[in-house]
Parts: sequence; C-alpha cells; structure tokens
Amino acid sequence: MLDRSGLSPRSHDGKRLLRYIDLHPKSELFQSGSDELFECFRTIVELNERDIVKLIARPDAFGQFFSFLVYVPRELYTTDLRLKIQSLLGAAIGAHDADVSTFFSESKHARAHIVFTLNTEPAKEVDVAALEAEVIELTYGWKEHFRRALEEQYGEKRAGELYKNFCDGIAQSFQEQFDARTAARDVAVLESLHSEDDITMQLYRPANSQPDELKFRVSHLGSMLELSDVIPILENLGLRVLGEQPFYLRHRDGRGFWVHDFHLRARSGEVLGLNKLKANFEQAFERAWVRDIDSDAFNQLVLAAELSWREVNLLRAYANYMKQTLFPLSLDYCADTLVTYPATTRKLVDIFNTLFSPDAQDTADERLHKAELIAKSVEEDLESVQVLNQDKVLRRYLDLFAATLRTNFYQRNADGDYPAYLSLKISPLKLADIPEPKPHFEFFVYASRVEGVHLRTSKVARGGASLVRQD
Repeated sequence: MLDRSGLSPRSHDGKRLLRYIDLHPKSELFQSGSDELFECFRTIVELNERDIVKLIARPDAFGQFFSFLVYVPRELYTTDLRLKIQSLLGAAIGAHDADVSTFFSESKHARAHIVFTLNTEPAKEVDVAALEAEVIELTYGWKEHFRRALEEQYGEKRAGELYKNFCDGIAQSFQEQFDARTAARDVAVLESLHSEDDITMQLYRPANSQPDELKFRVSHLGSMLELSDVIPILENLGLRVLGEQPFYLRHRDGRGFWVHDFHLRARSGEVLGLNKLKANFEQAFERAWVRDIDSDAFNQLVLAAELSWREVNLLRAYANYMKQTLFPLSLDYCADTLVTYPATTRKLVDIFNTLFSPDAQDTADERLHKAELIAKSVEEDLESVQVLNQDKVLRRYLDLFAATLRTNFYQRNADGDYPAYLSLKISPLKLADIPEPKPHFEFFVYASRVEGVHLRTSKVARGGASLVRQD
C-alpha cells in the first residue's frame, strides 16, 4: 500500500498512512483485494481529521457477508446513533444479523465496523453515495443541520448567537415540517420583530405541490393571530384557504413567536406563477393587514391582473370617485368586472402610467398619442364584452383617465415611501352622465380611512366646497 501510494515512510503523510493500516480491522486487511484496500485507505486519508461523515462499503467476494466502515465525528457518536445507522444499512442490503465493533483513537473520528451476515439470497444493489447521504442525515440530526445552515448563511459569529437564542426553542412540529435552511432564514427574521403589530411573511411553493396551490407563512411576535383576521384578507386576494398549521418558537430571552403556515389554492383554478406574483402578493397582504388599503374584492387583481397593491388602490380610488358622480353600479360590481377582464384592466393601468408617469421622457403630445393607441386597444376588447353594465364600468374608467389632469400617485415623501393617500385632480366638464351643475375641477383625495372631494367652479381659486368622509 505504501509503495503504491508513492509516499515516503518518513514523511508526515506516509507515517499517517502506516498508522491507518496498523489500526485498520484485520479482517478487512486480509479479505479485501489490493485495489479495494487502496481505495479504502485513500478515502480514510482524505478524511484528514475533517469534521465529516464517511461510509465505506465492501461486499464479500463469496456473497456471505457485507462489510461497512462508518466514520463519524466522535463528539456526535452514540450507541443510539450506531443502532440507527445499523438499521439503515441492514434495510438497504436486506440483512439483519450483524457483528459490530467500535473503535476510538486520538483521531477526531469514531469508527464503527459493521459486518452483516447475508441470507441465501444475494445482497441488494447498494448506492453507496445515496446511503452515505442518509447516514449523514442520521448523524447530524436537525439541530446540527440548523447550526450548519446558520453558519453558511450568516457566518460563525452571528450563527453562534442565533443558535444559542433559538436552538432549544424550536417546536418539534416545526422541525418535522421545515428543513434547517428554512429555519435558519426564519429565526434571523423573527429577531427583527419587536412589536406585536409587526409581522413577517413568505409566499412559497413546496416541492411536489399542485400548480394552483401555494403556501403562505406569516410570523408574529406574542400571541397567535386570529384566523378570522387573516383568512378574509387571503380570500379577498383571490385565494381559498385549505388549511392552516401554527408553530411556536421561543427565544431564550422568553419572547415567543407564532408562525402560521397557510395552505392556499387559487379560486380560479389557474396556475399560479410564484416568481411573478410573490412580491406583489406579500406587499398587498401587508398593506391590507396594517389597513393602508381596504381588504375587498379589488385585491383579487393582484393575482388576476398581476397588479401591484398601489395599482389596485388606484382603481379602487377611481371606483370610489364614481360614487361621488352617482354612478349606478356598486364598488363590488366594478371590482368583479375588472377581475373578469384582467388583460383589459392591465391596459387601463397602462393608460394611466403612460399619461402621468414621470419616468417617461416623451412630450405631452407623445404621451397622449400613446395613451390613445392603448385606449383604442381597450375599445377593441370592449367589442367582446357581452354584459352592458360591465361595458359601462370599463368605459367609465377610460373616461375618468382622460378627464384626469394631475395626480400625486408617483410622489414620495421625505422617507422615500409613497403616502397613504391618493390625490386626483379631475375635470368633470369632460365627463358625460354626471349630475349638473358640473364644477370646473374636482380634487378627490382617497385613503382607506378617509376620502374627500374639493370642488371649484373656475380656474382661479376663490374658495370652494369640500366634503369629507372618515371611517
């Protein structure tokens, strides 16, 4: 073996190889072929005191025995672990009876030599790499995987803090449901929650799930969330809630966190593209949860038309303005119409963006021309609308966008966030079928908790009339 390795017996590696040969089970030395033995020692040398698990398998040439050498970091080795590994290996080759010897040395590894006696039938074919992966899983356990996942994601120092804070506070049910990498991501986010008003969330699709199904995880500090508060928001986003599982996690400082895992299905039965809707969905849920926007049928447009929560709120604001003009159809009917024709709804939003987005470099005439082309496409869509009232809703949006003169929709505040209210300057003179007398301008302000309108009868500001509704 030494000659074949090319190592000098006086070198460090050569001495290490000789030591491994001296400590190797004698039965393996005499029953293994030279090639098998060389590969075995090369594998053992490559361990090089690293904190890893290794499995070496050797079937007996006469089909009477099957030998396994299992190297495990000694601090992780227990009799219970050895019995689990023995059961796993026996099941893999279809054998039960085994002779086992365990060896400890100054090495970082404990070695288990497990020799199975085979029945009259030959041993099953063994995928050693796959079997080794299962042994690794058994060896490290969930907590050790959790620690390693933390180190991979956050580095040794931060991982040590997070592991100390959560290692004893993660419910067994959570460990069974989620892998260690998921837990590592979650606990860092949970530490950022400082108020019972704060939540974190994640929309995801587990492996082997149906294309119209998703999972949605909501995390919260303190008490459990009331399902009667959460489920209506999810249903108004166009989903059916098939089930919910709560999990409790505890920080070592005594803080408790609840993680609610919701099983969702698209009400329409359509395929849900996670990458397309994830950000929009999570933002819309959060805004509805903190009541920055209403939780109503308009929110279905997040999935149906792939709109952001702000674009949905824009359409909601215009529908509320329609009420001011005595438009005969309800808010829910307007929302249902937009959901029924998602492509047309998307075009309506495109018209608004074309007319008012400050990012566009076009002149006013160029903006107007582009908006007219999109409006013409909407008119073509309306030819296929069979219900007269639905046609009225879509046409009223077209008219309102054409009558809008100014908006704060794209404006940000000093913190870089969008304000919670939406302002629209509209010229009622451009609108048909609204009550007389028509003011020259209307300034409509809309938010989830308040809405108001200021009317002016001329271009020159001489006071005016204001109406406000507040929840």
